Amino acid sequence: MTSPAALEQLRDDLGALVLRHERARSVTEFARYADDLNGFAALLGVHLWTKQHEVWQAVHDHRLVRVRSAQSVGKTYVAAVIIVWWLLTHAPSKVIAIAGTEKQIRDQLFSEIRSLYARVEDLPGDVHVQGLELGPDHFARGLVGVETGTLTGFHSRHLLVVIDEAHAVKPFVWDGAFRLVSGAANKILAIGNPGPSAGRWFEINQSPAWHGLTISALDTPNLTGAEPAIPELVSQVSIDDLAREYGIGSPTFRSAVLAEFAEESEEQLCRRDWCDRAIAAWHSGAFEPLAQGQPLTFALDIARFGADHSALAVLQGPIVRELLTWHGYDTMQTLERLMQEVDKRAGLQGRLRVSPAKRAGFGKLPTIIVDAGGGLGAGPVDALHRHPVIQELGVPVEEFNGGRAANDPRRFLNARAERYWYTRKRLELGQLALPPEPKLVDELISTKWGRNERGLIKLEPKDELRLRLGRSPDLADALSMAVGPESRYSLGCSTAAL
Repeated sequence: MTSPAALEQLRDDLGALVLRHERARSVTEFARYADDLNGFAALLGVHLWTKQHEVWQAVHDHRLVRVRSAQSVGKTYVAAVIIVWWLLTHAPSKVIAIAGTEKQIRDQLFSEIRSLYARVEDLPGDVHVQGLELGPDHFARGLVGVETGTLTGFHSRHLLVVIDEAHAVKPFVWDGAFRLVSGAANKILAIGNPGPSAGRWFEINQSPAWHGLTISALDTPNLTGAEPAIPELVSQVSIDDLAREYGIGSPTFRSAVLAEFAEESEEQLCRRDWCDRAIAAWHSGAFEPLAQGQPLTFALDIARFGADHSALAVLQGPIVRELLTWHGYDTMQTLERLMQEVDKRAGLQGRLRVSPAKRAGFGKLPTIIVDAGGGLGAGPVDALHRHPVIQELGVPVEEFNGGRAANDPRRFLNARAERYWYTRKRLELGQLALPPEPKLVDELISTKWGRNERGLIKLEPKDELRLRLGRSPDLADALSMAVGPESRYSLGCSTAAL
C-alpha cells in the first residue's frame, strides 16, 4: 500500500511537471541558435573550455566527427550540451545516444542532460533517466550497446547519433549507426578514449572521412592555466599519480593522459586485444571447467631493489586466479609471506592435521616456483626446501633462473625468453584467463622481442623495459614463470602449436 508521504511526493512531482509545461517556451524560439553556439551556451548558462567548444563547432560543421580524448576532460558534458542544442534548434529532430554500459547512459550522459534542464526552467521537453521527449518525432533516446543490433525506425531529416565511450562499443554498433545516418543532414559524433591499436575505433581514427579532434589532459585549463580552472576536470595531482604508478612511457599513461593509442609493432610481445580477451574470459568464467581439479601453481618473483615489488602469480590450469604484490620485505620475510599465501589457497595446515592417507581429499599438491636469478642465487629455494611444511607434505619447489639455457635451446636465447614466449602464445591463442590488472597488461604489451644473430628468440634487456615503464615488470615476470611450457599438460595442447 502506498504511504501518504509517497502520495504527497507524487503530487509534488506531478505539480512540478505541469508547472514546467505551462512555463515552457515553444521549441520554435530556439531555431535562431542553430548557428549561434555562443548564444545557446549563454542561454544554458554554461561555460565550455576551448576544446569542448571545438567539438561542438565540429559537429555544426561536419557530418562525421570523432573525438579521441584523455580521461576526465569533460567529453561527456559537451556531448550533453550538443544533444540539447541539436534537439532544441532542429525541429523536428532525433538523437540516438549509444554507449557500452547502462551506467554511462543513465548515470553520466543523461544525468548531465538533466542537470542542464535543471538550470533553465523554461526549456521545452521532458527528461527522464534515459531520454528527452519533445514530441512523437522529436526526442533523444539512450541505448546501451547490446540493444543496438536492431537499430531501426529512428530515421529523421535531422538525426544525430552520439556514440559515447566509443572505444567500448561492439563492431555491430558502428554498422547500425552508419545505416541510420542515411540523410544528407544526418550526423555522427563519436567520443572515446584510445583503446587497442586495432578494431573499428582505431580504424575510424585513421580514416580521412572523419573530422578528427584529439584532447590531451595537458590541454585542459587546469594544466595550461590559460583559462579559468574547472574543478571537475583532470588535475596535475592525478597526472603525477599516474606517472608515478605506471610510468610516463607506459601505455596506460599515454592513453589516459596523452590520448594516444598504444603503439603496436612486430617487436611488441603481446597485443592489447589479446589481453582484453583474456580478462573477459576471467570475468565470464569460461575456462572454469578446464581449471577444476587442476593443481595450483605459485610463481614468485622476488624483489631485488628498494622500489621493486615481489610479485606472486597463482595459476590453476588456464586461469590466473590472482596476482599479488608486496614490498619492503627482506628475502626471508618474503618467503614466509609466500607460505602464508600458499597455505591460504592450498590448505597446507589442513593437510598436516590429518593422516597422510586422508590428505588426498585436499586435492593435488601445489607447485611453487621461485625466481633464483638476478643475484639471488639458490638461497630462497634452498630455504623453502628446508621448510618443515614443505618437507612433511612433499610440496614440489622449483628454481627458475631466466638467464639460464632454455628447455628448447634451438629456439630461445634463454629461459626467460622461452617462458615469455609461451605466455604470448597462450594469449594469442585465447588459452589464458587473466585478472583485470592494468599494470600487468602494460608490462606485457610494453615488452619487446626479437632474434639474435643465430635466429634465437630473445627479449629486450630488462633495464631498457624498466627505463620505459618506470618500474620493473614484476607481474609479467611472475606470470611467465607460472605459465611456462609445462602448462601444456593442464591445457591439453602440445608445444608444437606454440
